[in-house]
Amino acid sequence: MRKIIIAIFVITSFLISSCDTNGGTVDLTVNETSAEITETTTETIHMNNCGSTGEVKQTAEKSKSVNVEYAGSLGVDKVVINGEVSAKYGEVNANAKKIELVAPAGTDMMFNLVWTEKTWVGVVTAQGKDGLANYKVSVPISVELVSSQNLGCPLTQIPSVGTTIQSTSTVAPIACSDIQPVQSRVFTGQQKKEFTVTLGDGEVIVGQGWQFWYGSAPVDKCTAFIIDKSGTYTFSIYDGAWSYYKVCSSSQAESLLQGEKDSLGKYCNPVITSRIP
Repeated sequence: MRKIIIAIFVITSFLISSCDTNGGTVDLTVNETSAEITETTTETIHMNNCGSTGEVKQTAEKSKSVNVEYAGSLGVDKVVINGEVSAKYGEVNANAKKIELVAPAGTDMMFNLVWTEKTWVGVVTAQGKDGLANYKVSVPISVELVSSQNLGCPLTQIPSVGTTIQSTSTVAPIACSDIQPVQSRVFTGQQKKEFTVTLGDGEVIVGQGWQFWYGSAPVDKCTAFIIDKSGTYTFSIYDGAWSYYKVCSSSQAESLLQGEKDSLGKYCNPVITSRIP
């Protein structure tokens, strides 16, 4: 029995030592193949904040990186090689660089960044081995926001559900040439939402939606609508938006409705017009 246990121990020890690709006995040599260079790379970050009522922030960040690629059979674990390369450049200033990006509510933002990095490239060889490992060390030195663009949100910002809004009696008198927003534009997102609004004299609601309900059945798909008489109204929209204005003339109301039709027409056709009441 003792001989069997000893034999098992010897075999197990042999297998364990066979799995150790370096074993702590292979001498590694790290050599640069080119001088330090400065590289610039571009990065595009897309932040869709169409479905939020608050701003969204995101941090883009880069830190020191070590990339290793094998060429041939080196027989040394990549973790060991990474450690050797990192040690060679341990004195290099490796502070991370970052930039905070902000997408305001109701925007679909595209940010273009330019990163500047110092890089070193080289090879790692092992004594008695035919293969080698190529490495690249990159350290960021700056980041710049070169451009940002709001791509626009067709119909996708989300406020609270089942909103009831009353006419604001404190709106100051305005000149008859003005159109005055009573409140910020309301969006539904890709869901059906119901709203109850009380309009006073000279106040209008204009909006658009993939579907629009006033009553029990939807008017139709791809609908632009207007409510331009005083009173209390309950309506529902699926995937749409509406705005609340104070106007001085019917022509101003019609121009607002036309704006909704023109905007909606970029995404669906034909546009159906609904007038309430």
